[in-house]
Amino acid sequence: MPLVEEKEEKREIMILGGTRGGELYQFAGEKRGFEVIDYIREKYGEEYDFPGPEYLDYLNENPDKVPEELKDGRNYYLVGSMISHKGTSFIPSACWDPDGKRFYQKAGVSNSFWHVGGHVLLLKKKK
Repeated sequence: MPLVEEKEEKREIMILGGTRGGELYQFAGEKRGFEVIDYIREKYGEEYDFPGPEYLDYLNENPDKVPEELKDGRNYYLVGSMISHKGTSFIPSACWDPDGKRFYQKAGVSNSFWHVGGHVLLLKKKK
């Protein structure tokens, strides 16, 4: 089942926080990106989908469907896909640009250590 459908209603989201007190903060400087993704998939894989860049494309094309929680200027990793460039794997991420009223996409190196502020976006699976 695709994560994004043409007439899809807003999906319930979960944000795994990477700042002090957030679930992923414990990994900052201790685990590499791919290890954090393995943890997330094991813990949340049955209840949540892991969006990739296609979800951002959908939101940029449908700005009325952007959840308010994502318009906070923080960077969100999209652990549903990896990008490879010259032998290095990257985890796609995005940040809301309030001036442009859209997401701009970035990426973090998957074998680098997880950093403070590394938030992850998950989507509740459809029933």
